Amino acid sequence: MGQAAPYGFTALNADESLAEFRELVASAAGGGREVMQRRAKLDPATLIGAGKVEEIAGIAASVEADLVLFDHDLSPTQLRNLEAALPCRVLDRTQLILDIFCAPRADQRGPAAVSWRSLNTCCRG
Repeated sequence: MGQAAPYGFTALNADESLAEFRELVASAAGGGREVMQRRAKLDPATLIGAGKVEEIAGIAASVEADLVLFDHDLSPTQLRNLEAALPCRVLDRTQLILDIFCAPRADQRGPAAVSWRSLNTCCRG
């Protein structure tokens, strides 16, 4: 078994999860800048803490990012607080996966897929 890591992950499955997340990001957004943090306790307001939020806000503003992705599920409160603090849209892992599977593809019937994706985006909360 792998070395212990926070939140019940072993170091091995945390690495596997991160590798999978990188593949999801590459297929959806093509890539970007990566910021990592390990915390003993999650911040209930933002998941990552005020200092890391400031750091990410600065990076996102400097590169004119459209999107910040989190490899962790965010609560509605965390999502709202992060979107208020960051200069762009915020998605967590689950929302990223939904966006990937809901995005119109050449093999889908376009209007139905686009319509569902728009509804999904409007109803997030």
